[in-house]
Parts: sequence; C-alpha cells; structure tokens
Amino acid sequence: MEGNPVSSCRICSTGIVTDGTLVDGSVFHTRCLEELKRKAEDTKVREQALLAELQRPTSLIDSISHIFFQSRQIEFIAAKQRLVVQIQNSREDREAILAKIRLIYDLWPKYPPDWDERQRLVYARDHHSCSACGVGGLLHLHHVRALSEGGTHKLENLSLLCEGCHSAEHGGRAFKYVDRDLSGPSALEQKIQLLSKALSQRKDVRFRYKKPRTPISNRTVTPRELRKLTIPELQDLLGRKAKVEKESRLCLLGYCHLRKANRTFAVHRMSKIELC
Repeated sequence: MEGNPVSSCRICSTGIVTDGTLVDGSVFHTRCLEELKRKAEDTKVREQALLAELQRPTSLIDSISHIFFQSRQIEFIAAKQRLVVQIQNSREDREAILAKIRLIYDLWPKYPPDWDERQRLVYARDHHSCSACGVGGLLHLHHVRALSEGGTHKLENLSLLCEGCHSAEHGGRAFKYVDRDLSGPSALEQKIQLLSKALSQRKDVRFRYKKPRTPISNRTVTPRELRKLTIPELQDLLGRKAKVEKESRLCLLGYCHLRKANRTFAVHRMSKIELC
C-alpha cells in the first residue's frame, strides 16, 4: 500500500510517511503494527517461562531444608510470591499491547487477522444462537453496519444470524456460508489503496459516481483527504434540519473538476476508480 504523507500513525502518532489505511481513513505504519505483535509474543513467552518456574517441582533436598530451616521456607515463599507478581505484570503488559492491536483490527478494511477470536467471543456472547430468531445450527457472523457503510469489526457491531435472517438483513439476497478470503484485498480495501496512492503521489483520480435518484456521473477529482465526516460536518453538508444520528461512511474530500468546487464523495458510491 502506498504511503500517506499527511496523517499521523494511529500507533506512534508521528507524521512520517505511513503505509496502511483503515476504514475510517486513518493511517498506520506496518512496522509499528509488527512491532506491537512482536512485543505481545515476547510477553507471552516471558509469561510462559515464569509459569514454568512457578510450577517447577521442589527437589527432595529443598523440601527437607524447608522443614528444618524456617529461613529457607520464608525465602521459598517470597520467591514464589515474586513470581506470581511478575506473571501478573506480564499479563497486564500483554493485554495493554493486545488492546492497541485490537484498535487497529477494529478498523481493518477486510476480515481482520483476529477474526476467529472475534467470532468465538460473539458466539459465546450470543449463546450460539441467532440473535434475531434464536435458532441454532449453521450461523453467520453479520456486520450490523457494513464496513462500506461506515461500520467496524468491533464486537458491538457484530451479531450472529441464521441463513434466513441474514438474507432478510440484506433485502432477501440469497446467502450461503462460504469460506472467507483473508488473503486477497476486499473491494473496499482496493478502493482505499487506490485513493491512498492518489493522495501520497498527489495525483488526480477519475471515477464513476452514483448518488441516490440521480444518473451516474464521471468525475475527476484532486483529492485532499480521506476520512469519515463527523455528525456536525454531516449536518453542515446536509442542512441543519437533516436528522443525523451517526458518523458518515468513508469519504473522499477534494476539488471536483466537473463542478469546479470542493466536494465530498462517499467512497461506497465510487466505482471504476483510476489514477490520472
């Protein structure tokens, strides 16, 4: 993914050129994410070593010395207590690191690498049954608000649905459970990659744009920013009388050569994107 020279990394907060873009338009350094994952693995290994030391059987000689020498017994107990504290500290350090990683994966532009863990947590939360009708069996993990519509992978945006309820949520579209593809980029990710590349290389983009109840138009835009609009920004854009309850979907902000003015474009309405 091409770099974005404008925004700051969500992990290290520096403005050094980034190489990853998330579904809300924020960016990160791949090296920062990999460093967090390495630290998480290191703390896990350290915790396992401390646990092994805590559970190590006491030798016969040590056991006898504990019986006859009270000082040795006190030292032994103190050493075990120190190990317990170190294990707890290691677990807390690892959880803090994993929390930072989860914040990135919440906004991953396709199925995140920890998708199986999220699925396990949602299954446990929803008691292995459809959250709409309550049946069990083959269930789908559903995004309540789709990624293309501004949703995330946060647990509160995920629910379990049976095939019938999942189909109903998508307007009657036939839904069959298929293996998800974690390797190739999703349609949304491909759009994000192209728009991030245009921003980093300071190139115009051409695309087809379809607004509700209007014909498709061909646009050429000089991009300025890629992000979600806040609720106040949406109200300014749509008018103060418009009822806005949540932030917008991912949008491209830039100068439209067709309208000869700054415009805002919802990424999910863009197609056939190419760099000029």
